[in-house]
Amino acid sequence: MKKLSEHFTYDEMTTSQTAVRFSLKNEPGEAELKNLKMLCKNVLEPFRAKVGPLMVMSGYRSPEVNRKTGGALKSQHMLGQAADIIPTKCDLKKAYLCLVDSKIPFDQAIFEFGRWIHVSWSG
Repeated sequence: MKKLSEHFTYDEMTTSQTAVRFSLKNEPGEAELKNLKMLCKNVLEPFRAKVGPLMVMSGYRSPEVNRKTGGALKSQHMLGQAADIIPTKCDLKKAYLCLVDSKIPFDQAIFEFGRWIHVSWSG
């Protein structure tokens, strides 16, 4: 199991149900992998320390996977700079507000559809 940080793995940050369903590759390049590591280290780990374990719904998306999911044309998921997450031991809305009020260096946080938190980091 390849770890990107203490609590986040390569597999969980690159697994995509859409990629599996359509038999698409979803493998980040060197630059995207570096971004994923930085996202995990600088945003997800500090956020996890505040709210407890996080389930990653979507991390890296190849351009083709992003198109199939209906992602934004310039989605940071394609750069390895974004993740959609759900806290497993904390209320979703409370976790979102905790993130927004924190000093964690994210550049975007969205409470999406009341179902998950989209968070991104561009360094």
